[in-house]
Amino acid sequence: QNDDFGASMAVLGDLDGDGVNDVAVGTPDYDDGDVGDFHGAVFILFMSSSSKVKSVQLISNSAGNLGNQGIELPEDGHFGTSLAAIDLLGEGNLQLVVGAEGDGSSNTGSVYVLFLNSNGTVADAVTITSETSGFETLLGNDKFGS
Repeated sequence: QNDDFGASMAVLGDLDGDGVNDVAVGTPDYDDGDVGDFHGAVFILFMSSSSKVKSVQLISNSAGNLGNQGIELPEDGHFGTSLAAIDLLGEGNLQLVVGAEGDGSSNTGSVYVLFLNSNGTVADAVTITSETSGFETLLGNDKFGS
């Protein structure tokens, strides 16, 4: 099965405090246990000083505390289509911005801003869609977030 692991990537900085940068990897066709659902996922890779993956945290409908933020990824949403790590608040911590090109009404797309804990789980999240943010100009299949 092709989950499209590696379709997008972002360096998160040193998320776990071990002195080594960690990486987020988008997997927009991830099935999350159901065949053909394409909800998508992001894998947080905690790296070692020898450039090997020492541990992984999955963020999806079933893992990483995303559901506790009131977010349920839709079928064919392709969460993880695009990724960016940016300090949106200017406080020195990077937030992970995740695009989901098939999300939203009529596949207009969505963007999720994830505030991560040091273990890679989601501490808080904000969803940006045409419905919640006043982007009336977005049409079906516009793929906002791709």
